[in-house]
Amino acid sequence: MSSHASSGESGVSSRLHHAADRGSRSEAEQRRFFEDVSSLTREAEKRIDVIERFIDVAGLPVRIRYAGNAMYDALWPALAHLEIPPTDEPGATLRLWTSAGTGLRMVPPPVGRDAFTDRGDIWGYDSRVVRSAFLWGESALALLDTTIGEGIYWVEDPAAIPYWAKASPLRTLFHWLMLAEGKQLIHAACVGQEDGAVLICGRGGVGKSTTALSCLDAGMRYVSDDYLVVGLDPEPMAYSLYGTAKLVAEKAAAFGSFGGRAAQDAAKPGEKAVVAIAGEHGSRLVRRLPIKAILTPRFADDAATNFAPTSSAALIRAAVFTTTAQLPHAGRETYAFVERLVETVPGCEIRLGRDIGAVPAAIEALLADEIAMPPRRIDTSATLPLVSVIIPVFNGTHFLPDAIRNVVSQDIGKLEIIVVDDGSTEDVGAALEALPVDVRLLRQANAGPSAARNRGLAAAAGDYVAFLDVDDLWTPGALHLLGAALAADPDLDAVHARARLVRYGAEDAYLGSPEETFPYYIGAGLYRRSAFDKAGVFDATLRFGEDTEWFARARLVGARILELPEDVLLVRRHDGNMTAGKSLVEVNTLQVFKRIRDLQNRRKV
Repeated sequence: MSSHASSGESGVSSRLHHAADRGSRSEAEQRRFFEDVSSLTREAEKRIDVIERFIDVAGLPVRIRYAGNAMYDALWPALAHLEIPPTDEPGATLRLWTSAGTGLRMVPPPVGRDAFTDRGDIWGYDSRVVRSAFLWGESALALLDTTIGEGIYWVEDPAAIPYWAKASPLRTLFHWLMLAEGKQLIHAACVGQEDGAVLICGRGGVGKSTTALSCLDAGMRYVSDDYLVVGLDPEPMAYSLYGTAKLVAEKAAAFGSFGGRAAQDAAKPGEKAVVAIAGEHGSRLVRRLPIKAILTPRFADDAATNFAPTSSAALIRAAVFTTTAQLPHAGRETYAFVERLVETVPGCEIRLGRDIGAVPAAIEALLADEIAMPPRRIDTSATLPLVSVIIPVFNGTHFLPDAIRNVVSQDIGKLEIIVVDDGSTEDVGAALEALPVDVRLLRQANAGPSAARNRGLAAAAGDYVAFLDVDDLWTPGALHLLGAALAADPDLDAVHARARLVRYGAEDAYLGSPEETFPYYIGAGLYRRSAFDKAGVFDATLRFGEDTEWFARARLVGARILELPEDVLLVRRHDGNMTAGKSLVEVNTLQVFKRIRDLQNRRKV
């Protein structure tokens, strides 16, 4: 956000923002870190036996060098089905080592702990030539020099690698390698027959593994139930990456021979068992299948499995959400890739019936055209009431073209755009006249973002209202998602989702996951106009923390706000939106808490 940025962030989010203020490290600094780790890696390989294997990853020959048996035993089994004969000219070389096996300590991190995000991104280390990530869940460092195709994966102790990292090892390195090949790792399952398959997309728990493994157990071909590689040229193709399946042991009995192995292999309560696709199922594990349809599953209360229309936006979200939440450096490129995929391949919703054993027959009938593919559903925004989008501006005219294009690209049929010039010294009117879109312009003396939003709200004609700071962007389909949820429940006052931090000018490089961001970004929501009648407008006396205060006040007066897990807002960080002084933030935070306490006390009287 520009000079109107909300500054209610605190805790982890605030620390990350301060780390980002230091800016990107130079290419030379980032390369120097890679070279230091690379030198240490080669020393580690001298101290312990190296096991070398070659695999084919979506057509790319990759050499993997495991320094020691412990690393090999932990990270090879999931990849063994991709093994190919050795080649003198691999497309990439990945070097894996551990301090526990070699006695070598990793070089000190180049930044403080507050620069590491949960997803793996390292603030300031955003080079597209030398990739860097610290993977908290694995306590692992991943690096890739894209110019020579050399990757490094280091862990302190392979015994501590979690089960899911053993089931899908080196995911980050493969992600970066595939981007360079024009392909994309996607969190999805894929099953079918030799002439075509379905790609099954969705967040964890929606039925991807259930669907894929029931099809495998019934004799269908299997590519993945977790992460795979997708290519688009010359035709959409799903490539196998991991020869594993993950099962909850208590539910595995439904999958025939998997049940016993899953129950036996489950390591800890609450963890899934990692099962190798071998034995009687090994011949069904294939390296690739052409994608004929995209399915997004959900469990239904019907006995039979059936298919229902869904929208392009829903299919995109199903494929993108977990992928971008888990893969460092995944961002706009991933959205663009999935959009191309969804435009190319038909898709629908699969409603999984209670009889899981009948799921494979339903999918085979769909692939054989015995069941007609439901037509793509018209996005629900076509039936939405007028949506007023309010954009406050204070000397941010250079952001306006991007902001207006972003709003228009949401493809909302009934749309009103209101720009509020909050006392800018720049010519906001001239900037708007240069745009090929009719926009309402309101002007006021400089009074801050709250007053600017209130000014726009007073002039808005829409029953639904959204707010976008001029230097932020909505993700594709954001207003469709929020609008559909708001329209589905007339008792809701607002629908609010998540924001994701990006650096201005590098919007495809997400800085961490939505869980790490400030939870009350106004721009991440869609509001009924009546919500402000119920809760009041924004507190214009607050220059910071006004978003936190409004949400607290809304909940205190009983407003119903639905929280969604998707990320819908890209908050672009840049020099113009950094908080001027910490003391000012602290003062305003105290003011916010005081107002909330006063509201609570008044309600008790």
